[in-house]
Amino acid sequence: MNRNRLLLVLVLVLALGLSGCANIFSFFKKQPTEIVVTPAEVEIAVDEELELTAVVKDKKGKEMNVKAADIKWVIEDVEEAEGAEEGGEDPGPVAELSAATGAKVKVKGLRVGEAKITVSYDDITAEVPVAVTEESEEPEEPEEPEEPEAFFEEDFDAYDAGDPPIVQGYSYEGDIEIVESGDGKALKLTKSGGNAIFTISLGSEVNLQNHSVSFRINKPAECSSFNFSLANKAKAQPGLQLTNGNGVRYRDADGDVSKDTQVGTIVHDWVNLEIKIADGKYSIWADGEQLGDEIEFSATVNHIRFEHAGNNDTEILIDDIIVKELSADN
Repeated sequence: MNRNRLLLVLVLVLALGLSGCANIFSFFKKQPTEIVVTPAEVEIAVDEELELTAVVKDKKGKEMNVKAADIKWVIEDVEEAEGAEEGGEDPGPVAELSAATGAKVKVKGLRVGEAKITVSYDDITAEVPVAVTEESEEPEEPEEPEEPEAFFEEDFDAYDAGDPPIVQGYSYEGDIEIVESGDGKALKLTKSGGNAIFTISLGSEVNLQNHSVSFRINKPAECSSFNFSLANKAKAQPGLQLTNGNGVRYRDADGDVSKDTQVGTIVHDWVNLEIKIADGKYSIWADGEQLGDEIEFSATVNHIRFEHAGNNDTEILIDDIIVKELSADN
């Protein structure tokens, strides 16, 4: 009998001891004190979605590893929908959640208004205000700037082959004629004794500030020197010279060229050369790429002059002369 009583007492003592240990363990166990939701507030448009993340932290601010299913999400409108009290059609909630539990949940805007999300874990909660705005419009594609209309164009296709183009304002020296070339016609400058020169006068009232002058040229390797200027003489600015090796040299303030003014080279085939004139400076371009820096000059620009000054019995082709005002992005 005494033995049974002793066993009963031991059982009770052990039970009390284990209960005390459990209380001690729970004292040392990390307790959740805060739930942090990111972002802390939401502003979305109608039909737009945004993902929110909830993290449970202890009193030291350290993230706790909890079951995602134990994190609960609820959303409710802040204001009552217009017309609901008057028996009108219920417009529905302002926003909705993609799930009721989880560490990550998406919110979607349904109509314009305000709502509140409550996120909870055990007995701790966090609130996230939600504002839904008008459906965002797709941004309009920026319009491509319109290419300015050409002030002057010449492609030589309107003339008969074998003769120079007879046009008021055009003048010639030496051997010059229209020839068939590829998909159209071109102007051929042949050096035979004297230089072959073709000049276009745009009129004394014209000044090509803030304009570009471009042309296509095919200058074979054996041709040697070629001069181009926007004046009624070779040694003038704005201007350039092509050397025997098709080095591109700009004209300085005295109209001179040298190896020091060389800014690049071009191939011995069709190339589009261009001079751009703006703010008292000119720049040289080849097939859309600038060669060297801008060059300062001071002159009235109203001529276009081509001169084959190279080797005898060689030919240079010129085509597609275009003068146009520079666009804003040029």
